[in-house]
Amino acid sequence: MSKELLIKGGYVVTVDPDLGDLPAGDVLVADGLITAVGPDLEPTTTAAEVIEATGRLVIPGMVDTHRRTDARCPGAPARLTNRNPSRNRPPLIEGNC
Repeated sequence: MSKELLIKGGYVVTVDPDLGDLPAGDVLVADGLITAVGPDLEPTTTAAEVIEATGRLVIPGMVDTHRRTDARCPGAPARLTNRNPSRNRPPLIEGNC
């Protein structure tokens, strides 16, 4: 059974010229992948997590590129961190800017 997430009722900004922006739209995600964007979507399972997004901006597929995990101030020491070792990710080397 897939794990579903439904983000419901938010202002959905898309880059799809056919769909356009939806002032009250929904985004359905299954197993970490966006499966549908549109108005009045319903999950396919009763176990789906539903997030009420009325009054919020929803940007499906948006990648937050404003993370500076390697930024260093001149003269500031870097440090090796492992924020969440349970995720099997390599440690980060981060600065303190």
